[in-house]
Amino acid sequence: MSSRMITLLLFALALGVAFEYLFHDQLLGVNYPVWIGAFMVGALAFFSDRISVAGQRIWFFFGGSFLFAVMVFVRESELLTTLNLLASLGLLALGIESLAGRQVRSYAVFEYASTIFLPVKCFPHFFFGLQELTAFEGAEKYQALRRALKGSLIAFPIVGVLILLFSSADLVFRKYVTELISLDILITMADSFLRVGLVAGAAFAVYAYIAHHSGAKLVSPPSMAGKTREPSFGPIEMSIVLGSVSLVFFAFLLIQFAYFFGGEGAITNQGFAYAEYARQGFFELIAVSLIAFFLLLAAARQVVRDGTRHLPVFKWLAGILILETVFVMASSFQRLSLYELAYGFTTLRLYSHIFIVWIGTILLLLGYEIFVREDRAAFAFRGIISMACFLLAVNILNPDQFIARQNIERYAEMSEIDLGYLSTLSTDAFPETIRLLDDAAIAKRASLASSETQWHDEFRFGYQRMLDTYLWRSQPHPGSPSADWPSMHLSRWQWQAIYAERETEIREALARLWNGE
Repeated sequence: MSSRMITLLLFALALGVAFEYLFHDQLLGVNYPVWIGAFMVGALAFFSDRISVAGQRIWFFFGGSFLFAVMVFVRESELLTTLNLLASLGLLALGIESLAGRQVRSYAVFEYASTIFLPVKCFPHFFFGLQELTAFEGAEKYQALRRALKGSLIAFPIVGVLILLFSSADLVFRKYVTELISLDILITMADSFLRVGLVAGAAFAVYAYIAHHSGAKLVSPPSMAGKTREPSFGPIEMSIVLGSVSLVFFAFLLIQFAYFFGGEGAITNQGFAYAEYARQGFFELIAVSLIAFFLLLAAARQVVRDGTRHLPVFKWLAGILILETVFVMASSFQRLSLYELAYGFTTLRLYSHIFIVWIGTILLLLGYEIFVREDRAAFAFRGIISMACFLLAVNILNPDQFIARQNIERYAEMSEIDLGYLSTLSTDAFPETIRLLDDAAIAKRASLASSETQWHDEFRFGYQRMLDTYLWRSQPHPGSPSADWPSMHLSRWQWQAIYAERETEIREALARLWNGE
């Protein structure tokens, strides 16, 4: 094991150096999938003997992690990038757990959620690994080297303090010191060594975690272990809780069918404007749907069963609540659609739409688990797969570009558009928003506001901000094709190509705007 630990340490140091080179003073781009890919290659190479034991799901976890790492390079939207990062790291953590001998295939929902504590579990193994490095056979041959390293570590801070004191005491000594050693360079080097050390230490801790656990006998997670825990949710409590919740849902749905789905006349007769009634409450309904989902999930886990199967009364009550929750989500979806019709698409509204559909899918999977399969581990894994599939679909959709396209189409129908908001979107949207440069009506409306010195006019400000954003995002900076390759990003690179063709038009439009032409 010790020879393997030495190799792991050296590879972890290489990963730390690579991280410093790829990410320091760089933007996220191709550097992220390159580094994640290198980490995975190391894990699979060092622990190749564990792949067959971990099972086929290891390829789903590592393959999915690398796929979403690549999407970090493809899409620039901040929210989507955050989701891709979380998905990539989450699937990577599950792959690490599989290599470490954990029975991930038997995980339930809460076991999957516990993977966020993987860094905490790996941290002690950094020290275990270091101890093992000095405990191998023949270590006594390297006693002199160990003592030399120990003395250097002790002497280094003492020498540093003495140099600082002598420099402060004598100007000539300070002159020679500053000529030989630049303080700025020392600080920069210290920062770099610190980052390399932290990343290398983290990578070594993860590899040591796999090494220490991969030889252990596979055991089920505590929740799946031999002795069963007595459920704490009996038929009476379950019937009261689920029944009362279902009645509240039913009362709400009666109002929805009578008024919201009943048309504008039913609402106006109650003294409310239809638009005002429809455009409120969608986030609250999403929250209600989540409460119902987690209630059903907890009840399915805690409720008393008839042997290995759910009680019929629980199935009926759960089925009713699932059906009611689906209708509530449909109401939320409809309200959100009306809000978008009135005010246009935004990132939050689009992701809310997608989230509603995904929660609906999870509810159907939960219903299948309750009525047919009755396998919590299978349900949890299907939930992970559905989450990955939805996130992949969002990447294919390209949210910022979709939002821009929908708002431009809405402008063609209603002559209303929020240029200020469109200018806040990432370069993913620029191939769509650049089309507005060819719209003479938009340019005329903006120039009228300028000629009338309405400097705070919202439309003119949004148009100017959009043009300024084009110019700013096209200036040389990390991530442009001429910059260092680690920051190269597909979306930014595509925008540079478009900007090269339209630069003259953009600058002329901005000049006309300022001149009030």
